[in-house]
Amino acid sequence: VRMAAAPLVQLQLRPVSLPEAKAATAEAVQLLVDAQHPDVASLLGAKVSDDMVVLRCWVSGAAAVSVECENGVFLPAGGPDAKEDPPLQVALSLSPHCPADCGWLYEGAFEMIGLEPLADAEAAVANWSYALKVKYSDGGTTTWADPYGLGASLLPATALAAWSAGSPLREAPPASLFGAHHMELRHLRPGLWG
Repeated sequence: VRMAAAPLVQLQLRPVSLPEAKAATAEAVQLLVDAQHPDVASLLGAKVSDDMVVLRCWVSGAAAVSVECENGVFLPAGGPDAKEDPPLQVALSLSPHCPADCGWLYEGAFEMIGLEPLADAEAAVANWSYALKVKYSDGGTTTWADPYGLGASLLPATALAAWSAGSPLREAPPASLFGAHHMELRHLRPGLWG
């Protein structure tokens, strides 16, 4: 089953300090640490929150995480008219609520420039192609795709609702979406896996 692609809207993000009100709560972080969070996808990945995007990732063993994306998405800290070059990657901050032995939740905030209404902003964020640059505590580094950044359309909400009610849709039976099937993911580039 091929999902219809959302219309592409140019996403422009300016890195800003994460407001405390938008940071992950101590309770949410503890639930992640204990592997008890009831809805991890609602917390991790890129989420639209008012006029900004909040990006969170959980990276086991990380000492530092930054987000990198194609040129043209990040704007300079001074805004679109600033004279400095835009950053190619932006460091995410370690959540202050992480325990010392499990400091793996990284988060950052970005002001969205020029996206109105909210539906356009959510479509643009859903199509945002970014990579996580991870530096591990042993000194190793890697770049990987955020599994929560692959898009929400992998499993349609209507099919999930029907399955949870016990009556799968004829248009999307479980066998059509689960198992080995050819799929084209819009966020992955050739060569990502090797």
